[in-house]
Amino acid sequence: MARPLLLTGLLALLPFTACATTPAPDWQGNAAQATAAETLVASDPAGWQQVWTKVGQAAPRDLPDDTTAVAVFAGQKRTGGYSVEFVAVQDGASAVTVTYRIRKPRFDEMVTQALTSPYAIQLVSNQGKPVTVQEVR
Repeated sequence: MARPLLLTGLLALLPFTACATTPAPDWQGNAAQATAAETLVASDPAGWQQVWTKVGQAAPRDLPDDTTAVAVFAGQKRTGGYSVEFVAVQDGASAVTVTYRIRKPRFDEMVTQALTSPYAIQLVSNQGKPVTVQEVR
C-alpha cells in the first residue's frame, strides 16, 4: 500500500517542477500608453515610475529591494493578436539575462480590428548584478 501513496506524492510535485524555465510576467496587457517599441530596465524608484508612466497606470507597489523590473513595450499595433512573452531568466556569473519574444498573430488567425499596444513587466532578483535584456525570434 505504500507505493500508491508515494506515487501520488510524486505526481503532486510535477506541476511545480514543470514550469521552472519559463517565467510568467508579473504584469502584462495590450493597452499601454507607449506607442513606440521599447525596453526599460528599472532598478530604482524613478525608473519604476517611468515604467508605469509608459503603461499609463500608477505603480501598484514600490519596487522591492535587490529587484530590477524589465518592461518590454511592443509598440502600437494595428490589430490584436500581439503579445510580449518572457522566454527565460538566466543568472550568469556577472549578469542576469532576460530573454523575451514578441508574439505575432498567424496570417490566418482571427484578431480584433483595433489599435493595441502590448507590454509585459517581469521582476527579476538582481543580486547586485547588472540585468541585460535580449529579444529572441
